[in-house]
Amino acid sequence: MAGALFGLSLAVYWPLLDGFFVWDDFTWLRAAQNADVPATVRRAFTFPSATPFQRPTPFWRPLVDLYFIAGWRVFGEHATVWHVSNLVLHAANASLLAALSWRLTRSALVSVLAAALFAILPTYGFAVTWISSVTELLAAFYFLLALVLYTTFLQSARRPLFAYGGALAALLLALLAKESTISLPLVLVGLIVVVDPPRTMSEARSRTLELLPFVALTVAYVVFQYSQQYDSASSIGLYKIGGHAWRNLWSYLEWIMVPLMDDRAPWVLWVKPIAASALLLAGCAAILLRNKVMGFAFIWILLALLPYLFFLSGVFSRYSYLAALPLSLFAASLAVLAGRWLRPRIGAFPLAGGLVVGALLLGFLLANETRGRHAWIDLQAELSDQLFHDVPALCGDLPPESTIYVQNSPVFDITRDRVIMALNVAYSDVFVTSAQGVEPPDAIAVAQFDCAVLYDVTFRQYTRLD
Repeated sequence: MAGALFGLSLAVYWPLLDGFFVWDDFTWLRAAQNADVPATVRRAFTFPSATPFQRPTPFWRPLVDLYFIAGWRVFGEHATVWHVSNLVLHAANASLLAALSWRLTRSALVSVLAAALFAILPTYGFAVTWISSVTELLAAFYFLLALVLYTTFLQSARRPLFAYGGALAALLLALLAKESTISLPLVLVGLIVVVDPPRTMSEARSRTLELLPFVALTVAYVVFQYSQQYDSASSIGLYKIGGHAWRNLWSYLEWIMVPLMDDRAPWVLWVKPIAASALLLAGCAAILLRNKVMGFAFIWILLALLPYLFFLSGVFSRYSYLAALPLSLFAASLAVLAGRWLRPRIGAFPLAGGLVVGALLLGFLLANETRGRHAWIDLQAELSDQLFHDVPALCGDLPPESTIYVQNSPVFDITRDRVIMALNVAYSDVFVTSAQGVEPPDAIAVAQFDCAVLYDVTFRQYTRLD
């Protein structure tokens, strides 16, 4: 099945695999290209200060730093290979979802539907094609691996230690990839209810003791992250604990159910709240009717969204990648349940034919929407490609600690260091100044730099000023 899921993912994403690096990619690449590998690895586990030629990689995610350190030495500047690596991880996540779905339902149909739906969903935007979003992919991979291994542990009469230890190790790796995986211990509680609910106080104590290492590891991680990064993140308006979480939860539910922008069509505005309400009602009904798998998937959706609810800037589509996993399981289980109800009423053959036609049509629509979601990042990748190659072509070889001035680069540079980091990947030890302005600098200002370039909006190209 893994090969088929990779083929399905490739069919959706292949037109997008030739995009260049963009935004945070350059920060990770610049850190990864350091010649002193042991020092770079140590730096990944610390909170280093910025230097004139290098910025700290986004947040504290050592596993992602290690991925880029290794990837740079294997893939180098070949962006397409990095994209393919992301796609392989995405297909692996779909495969793990299929394995988990099979263990929970023993239904091949639910497993295939859940994995296929997850592979093509447009819900998570460009999480698969943005190279830096490997954070989402790696975190989801180890999150799912922990669930599959812990399910194996629960379903085996001998309680194999390799499965238990593997699940705990997978949690550690997931936490080292991204903060959103702190919900895993709570998801494991739901998994226990589905797979092996305790029937006696003795069994309840055993399940609790088994969970304690997972809880302890996660709590230690949360305390560490809070003490190191919460103040700085909240001070710049990124992340803060507060009542806005409820508003964000509703916005995320609307988004994952109808992943379309509000200005897409008039009907989107009123369909979104209806769809979000339907999910809440269906999830509550599953819990009340004791449909364990669907109830578990519903709770998992909410828990997967929990770490993102405190962002002050609202909803980011790519952050719904982890929530798309249980959403796919929930939708597949509901579809199979509906099919079982319809079969005696309309007949097996018409039902099968309708399902095939419906699946093909839905798959085409979702895949088309997924591809169409990448217009902006594709444009940014083209602009980054132009910056990365054209400026060095204009400036030529420069000695260490030379200076470059770039004016009016169209690269989206909200952090004010993306242009700098892109050129510091091309020139690892050159000072870069990036500025925006209507008028080009005068000759005296230009003379202060070894190379000064201006982006000409009319001709859409960089020109040398000196």
